[in-house]
Amino acid sequence: MPREGSERGLVEAFLKRGYNVVANSRHITKASPFAASSNLALVDGDIGDRSTAVKIVDTAVSKFGKIDVLINNAGVFIPKPFTEYTTEDFDTLVSTTLAGFLYVSQLAIRQMLQQKSGSIINISTTLVDQPIAGVGAAVQIMLKGA
Repeated sequence: MPREGSERGLVEAFLKRGYNVVANSRHITKASPFAASSNLALVDGDIGDRSTAVKIVDTAVSKFGKIDVLINNAGVFIPKPFTEYTTEDFDTLVSTTLAGFLYVSQLAIRQMLQQKSGSIINISTTLVDQPIAGVGAAVQIMLKGA
């Protein structure tokens, strides 16, 4: 999760307020910009892989006992014209943006239902509402909008 500024800011804001946080990105344990803390757990892995979603939810429950909030903020940006997208580009976007959302949300919701509490925040992209002329983002907009 915390590759970009907004993701990192979310983690830092929750930690600053005393919340427990499980943060994810493909190589977060190697690239972590965060100080070690008993309130923070880092999970490496591609969110488009269901086993990563399982690790995230299992880590939250085993380390912190519950899941109060899930923030779906994962994304991939491949700026190129719609007609130049490869199958690999599209598969990467669908895996991260849609499959990742589905897997981690399903598992978190199951836990939240058992707890009888919890919230999910889904973050899209400003390009959905305010496209930038000249930036090839049609496929991103289509998937983030979904």
